[in-house]
Amino acid sequence: MRKTYYFYIDDVIFLLRDLCQKPPKHLFDHPFLAMLKDLHERYGMKVQLNCFAETVYSHGTPKPFTIDQTPDTYRDEWIANSDWLKLAFHAKKERPMYPYIDATYEQMKEDYTFVRDEIIRFAGEETFTSSTNIHWVPASRAACQALVDCGVKIIGTTVGEELPRDYDLSKLRPEMCERMLQNRTEETTWLFGKVHDLGREPVADIKGFNHMTTAEHEVTRGEARLFYCEELDCHYVDFNSDGLILNSNSIPEIERILDLAISKNLIHVGIGTHEQYFYPGYNYYQCNYAEKTETAIKKMTENGYEPIFYEDYLPENRK
Repeated sequence: MRKTYYFYIDDVIFLLRDLCQKPPKHLFDHPFLAMLKDLHERYGMKVQLNCFAETVYSHGTPKPFTIDQTPDTYRDEWIANSDWLKLAFHAKKERPMYPYIDATYEQMKEDYTFVRDEIIRFAGEETFTSSTNIHWVPASRAACQALVDCGVKIIGTTVGEELPRDYDLSKLRPEMCERMLQNRTEETTWLFGKVHDLGREPVADIKGFNHMTTAEHEVTRGEARLFYCEELDCHYVDFNSDGLILNSNSIPEIERILDLAISKNLIHVGIGTHEQYFYPGYNYYQCNYAEKTETAIKKMTENGYEPIFYEDYLPENRK
């Protein structure tokens, strides 16, 4: 059976700010994109970049940069590379945590359409993908409905079993509890047991409407990849399916997790990371960002895993 991996990068905004404020001659002269293109050329890698609409103060910009300032100078280059490089909506900005857990329909629609329309303007429809991995993942039912009404066909989800309704909320970090309960109107907003990567114990995390049980997630492990949500008439996918977040792990740990996935003969692995750790000016800069990324992509390639985009598995796109 064909073995595949999905690679995505969340929180993308520094790149877009650079294209505006420090514009390179060519798109792939930018060091972040140069790194990605090198991995594509050597390993056939494909990647989805999930974009913010604006920076926040902690990003070192007193006045926020917004995505509508991104120039369309490189539009043709974006389009020419859209077979392996996609852009998508992530959130309005990095803060607060769980920005859409209790969002209204109008809030999600406004944020999504703003980012979508700007990406299409500067990078072309060919580059934009409606496979959406929401910042921190969980969203209200109203927010999910807004995404579907805006044309989203695939929504990233959390996976696990719901925790009891009498769960002791004092066990949560205070800011997590506050975000979950603030403006809470939907019963689907609650807690679940989240498994961090392969081989780690479950911990309590927040779930929204976009959630799969363990049994539902099992459906996505085969060639189908996607779980159909009849109520929304869209598909769910676990972007981090059986995989890992590169910036949260050392290189030995990345190798351990992927070796475990390979030894279990998993036919699909999700691999994610976050853009900001690439940049020396960021507080938590990781000087081995590129090395971590190549470690994961190389291991997948050498063990027979092919890169995919989830939209290729929509019923209308399956061959």
